[in-house]
Amino acid sequence: MSETVGVVGAGRMGLPIIGHLARAGFRTLATDVDSQKEPEVQRRAALWVPDAATLVRECDIVLVCVGFDREVRELLAPGGAFRSARRGSVCAVLSTIHPKTIQDLSGQNRAVGLEVIDSTVCRRLFRGRRPHGRGGIGAGGQSSEQSHHVGLLGRRP
Repeated sequence: MSETVGVVGAGRMGLPIIGHLARAGFRTLATDVDSQKEPEVQRRAALWVPDAATLVRECDIVLVCVGFDREVRELLAPGGAFRSARRGSVCAVLSTIHPKTIQDLSGQNRAVGLEVIDSTVCRRLFRGRRPHGRGGIGAGGQSSEQSHHVGLLGRRP
């Protein structure tokens, strides 16, 4: 497998994703603004990188797992950490942010060769009841089993 996957944000959502990617055989790099997350990242067999700018230079695909629009905008703004991303790389924003934010950032970054996609990950409700523990990825309310965006990491659902 040739893809190197980076994860920006090693919190509640990012850490499990980091572990899944590493176990699946992807070369996985991770960073977080809280450097105390480094041991947890390494425990999951991923490589710690000191900052997002360094991470994006090394990765084909970067997953953004931060909490707020402001944080995503700071990373992907002109002059932000993603300014050093590889041309042709993909940034999948897994954070639940405003659709207009993704549209704006996608247009700005496409011009410099970075594809930004909305890949919001959330717990789905089953007929209005408690979440049943399976995450959904994709646009238009599709689950991961239905979404073609999951194929981004080299596998079709």
